[in-house]
Amino acid sequence: MILPFTAHVKIQNEYRNEYDFEESVDSVQTDIRLWATKIALSFLKEFSERSKDDHFKFYMKLLNLTGQQEFEEVYRNFPKCNKLIYLDTVISGLVSHTILKGL
Repeated sequence: MILPFTAHVKIQNEYRNEYDFEESVDSVQTDIRLWATKIALSFLKEFSERSKDDHFKFYMKLLNLTGQQEFEEVYRNFPKCNKLIYLDTVISGLVSHTILKGL
């Protein structure tokens, strides 16, 4: 399953200034990873329940808006999972720690 767990965010200073963006990149990355965790957990639900999940619905909308309709179709038809297996190539442990905290 392709989810944005390893979100490496770079926000250029011109955008920070234009939009008064004061959040740290670390907190944005953490929030994206926790959001991706919630999407992964939605696959433990039947599709009828998953399709009402706000995190899942937003991800489907993002896939559609970014031209990734083939993933949107796969995820819409993905059967309910009975359990998840989390695999990661741990380098620093920060990403893994955030994801496991979210699970």
